[in-house]
Amino acid sequence: MKSKFFFFILLSLLTFTAFAQQKKVAVYVTGEQSGVTKVLGDQLVAAFSKSNDYKAIERTSSFLAEISKEQGYQRTGAVDDKEISRLGKQFGVQYVCVADISEAFGKKYVSARLINVENAEIVSSANEYSDLNSMEELIRVSDVLKSQLLNLKLNVRRNTARVAEGYTDLGLPSGTMWRDYDAGGLYSYSEAINKFGDRLPSKEQLEELINECQWVKINNGYKVTGPNGNSITLQSAWPRSNCPDGSWGIGFPGYWSKTIKDERYDEPWLLFFWANEGPKMYGSLPCCGYSVRLVQN
Repeated sequence: MKSKFFFFILLSLLTFTAFAQQKKVAVYVTGEQSGVTKVLGDQLVAAFSKSNDYKAIERTSSFLAEISKEQGYQRTGAVDDKEISRLGKQFGVQYVCVADISEAFGKKYVSARLINVENAEIVSSANEYSDLNSMEELIRVSDVLKSQLLNLKLNVRRNTARVAEGYTDLGLPSGTMWRDYDAGGLYSYSEAINKFGDRLPSKEQLEELINECQWVKINNGYKVTGPNGNSITLQSAWPRSNCPDGSWGIGFPGYWSKTIKDERYDEPWLLFFWANEGPKMYGSLPCCGYSVRLVQN
């Protein structure tokens, strides 16, 4: 009888410890289509609630109202991550998941990011294009976002070849470790250099990724598998033009390198997805906005 009692106490303690280690997450979805944002929000709340690492709080009206009041989001569409971080601390959560639905190239562009409220750092991000013309399609997009946002934690458990949390050893000859997720947002070349410096990949590191890895098309990007079987996912957002004259570089999703191709024009090298032909290297206008994926040597 005593052994059963102590077993029950031990099981209760283990359950309580696991529950206490879960990180609280608030979910905030923005966009003009209230029905779509509600379904997407509910799907993300369910995803975090079912994970072992997070506990999603309900998207309380007071939390959403406070964000809208502070940011004037319904008028401007701007959400500041530092303000989101402050409000997250105020409401007692460790993370805030912010998702947004907008228009891009005639389709809906759905993006999401998971913010650590302690330092306002984006720990994972996700994006997907869709027509969002049916409930089935909305659920599919929700599943894509969920898998990308939670991929970091899942990989940490099953992949022991990491040198730092959030980076993957692909078994490349150079020993380069690639981050599991984009830095978040789109950057001109100068913005990327000023913010990330040597953490940007070089032309040689990008070429090594192309030549040494297997690239498999998935959704709007690629699953990139290294020689040792480990993999990362590259799903860059479509670029934007920051150029004063409205000109564009390469009109396809891409990632900056830190290496300059042509000193005369300050033209940096770019890895971009050329239609369905796979990744290629090309020079692009430095004023255009592209994604950033960091490396660790």
